[in-house]
Amino acid sequence: MARLFSLILGGGRLKNISIEGVGASPVNVTGLGPTLLQKLPTTVNQFVVRNTLLSSPMIVARLPALDVLGMERALFDTFPSDEAEASVAHATRTESIHLRPRVLLYSKTAGFPNTSFGRPSTPLPHCVSLDRVEEAHLRTEHADDFSVLTALEDAEGTGIHSLELQLDGLSKLAQRFDLQTLWKSVAWSFPSLKFLTLKLVHTPTPLTGHPWKAVCICLNSLKADGLNTLTVTLEYGGTSRLDFLRLLMKFWDWYDLDTALARFASRCSSMMNIYLEFPRWGMVTQNPWRFEEQEMAGWILLDIGINMNLGSIEFGRLSDDQMQVLLPRSYAVANVNVLWL
Repeated sequence: MARLFSLILGGGRLKNISIEGVGASPVNVTGLGPTLLQKLPTTVNQFVVRNTLLSSPMIVARLPALDVLGMERALFDTFPSDEAEASVAHATRTESIHLRPRVLLYSKTAGFPNTSFGRPSTPLPHCVSLDRVEEAHLRTEHADDFSVLTALEDAEGTGIHSLELQLDGLSKLAQRFDLQTLWKSVAWSFPSLKFLTLKLVHTPTPLTGHPWKAVCICLNSLKADGLNTLTVTLEYGGTSRLDFLRLLMKFWDWYDLDTALARFASRCSSMMNIYLEFPRWGMVTQNPWRFEEQEMAGWILLDIGINMNLGSIEFGRLSDDQMQVLLPRSYAVANVNVLWL
């Protein structure tokens, strides 16, 4: 592996590097040590590592032209060799190289796949400065991931205008704890932010909480007075038609979402565009009824019709009029667009 990378890096004209480990846990890529990676040519402007165990967070310290930095589920060896670490650290100190990426792709990782608990990875290397970041894509597999938001906010001169947060980890934690009161005191301010995207995959079961809780927590904790476009994407990850009805039946969860959206929009200086996207929800129309599901669906539909005034329900989508019933305050203060995909 080291021989292969030496041949690749030898040309000196390399611009984009992407390394991705395949598997449930970060993969140790043999030969990717700091001694080799400190030889990366200065022409590299995009460096992305995913699901990979690296020997040192200092491996990117010598890329002054870096424009895109991606460190997604990238773990670092807790005990790298003293000689290799000292070599890279010395080079960084003496040359005072600091990376100032414009685009940041970043996530920590839980110690086990598909859980919200575990050992988070090492944060961003100290050689990375965030004062030039304009676009950030952050995945929250672990609650500590939100620390990078604080780092972005604290970066002097930051002018971030596009932010995407994938909330899967926070959604899992919100199902277990009432984090609403805990997060009320937390607020991040991004005055230059124009585009905000909140994403999560919803795999409903009768025992889990409503997915909107994680979205509401973020909306209540973020301040972006200059925002003009908010996108909330809830991707379907279930298998049952009843999943669609369970999404609708909890009126107070929709009320909380409506309140959070309206409050967030009212803080913005101009009329905001809100896009609510529901990818893969059309799949519920393709799945057959399970045993005894139709009878249960009948009772839920009756309850929805009486208590929520939605009228006839089409599986896999709601009409614009029905969404206005669920989100009246949001429609009053923003341009709301709904896409069932």
